[in-house]
Amino acid sequence: MKKKYLIAVPFALALAVTGCSSSGGSSSSSASSSSASGASSSAATSAASTSASSSAAASSSETSAASSSAVAGGAVGGFTAEELEAIVTKLSKGETGAVVMSEAKLLASADQSEELVKSMKITPATCADLQAISDISSKLDSVNVAAYTAADAAAGTSSGITLMSYEDSSQLSSDMSKFGDMDAQCKTYSLEMQGLEVKAAVTSLDISTDADSATALQQDIAIMDQKVSTYIAQAVKGNVAISATTTGDTAAEGVAKLEKLVNAAVAELK
Repeated sequence: MKKKYLIAVPFALALAVTGCSSSGGSSSSSASSSSASGASSSAATSAASTSASSSAAASSSETSAASSSAVAGGAVGGFTAEELEAIVTKLSKGETGAVVMSEAKLLASADQSEELVKSMKITPATCADLQAISDISSKLDSVNVAAYTAADAAAGTSSGITLMSYEDSSQLSSDMSKFGDMDAQCKTYSLEMQGLEVKAAVTSLDISTDADSATALQQDIAIMDQKVSTYIAQAVKGNVAISATTTGDTAAEGVAKLEKLVNAAVAELK
C-alpha cells in the first residue's frame, strides 16, 4: 500500500520564528494576530510531529506504522531507519527546541502533516511542493527516513535536517531535479492558511558543500509586516537525500548555515 508522508517545514518554521504575536492595537490587528497565532500553532505542531496531549495515541500509531513497514529494521540505501535516527539525534545536539522524529513518528504523523499542507491555499498549486520538502508517494519499503526540527522563537532562529535513504537512485535523482526547478516555477506565489495570507518569493542560491551534489533556495515570506527568509538545501550523499532548512538575516548567513548543516550530515554519513 502506498503512503504519502510529508514533512512540512518552511512555512511552519517561518511562523514559529515570527511568533506572530500581537502587541496591542486595533481590534482588526488583534483578530489578525489571533488568526496568525492559530496558524502558527497548527504549523508548529505538525512540523514538530509531537503533542503532549496525544502522546499515547502517537505511541500506538508509531507501533502500527513500524510494524506495517517492510523495511523496519532493514537497510535501504546503506542505512537503517535506526541508524538515520541516531545520526539526526547527534546532529540536533545543541539546537534549542530540537525535536527528533524517527521514521515511526513521521509515518504516524503523516495524515496530520498532509492535512497541514492541504489546509494551505497555495497559488500556483505546484508551489505546494516547496512546503513539503520530503514528499514521497512510493511504497514504504523504498526509503528509510529520520529528521529533526528546531525553532527558537526568542532568538528568531530555526533549523532542520531530514535524511532519507533511497533504494532507487533514479528516484532520488528525480526528486532532486524537481526541487531544483522550484525557483523557475515559483519565483512568486501566494499562500493562505486559517485566514492568514502571505506572499512569498523564491530565488536560487549558490552553495558549496562536501555532498555529491547540492541545490539551495531562498524563500522570502511576508507575515504581518515581518519578512522571514527561510533557506532550504537539498543535497545528495551516496543514496541519501539531505534536506536542510534554516533562517538568517542575509542570504550569506543563510547559505553559511546550510553549508554547515549539510556538511555535518555528510560527515556522519561517510
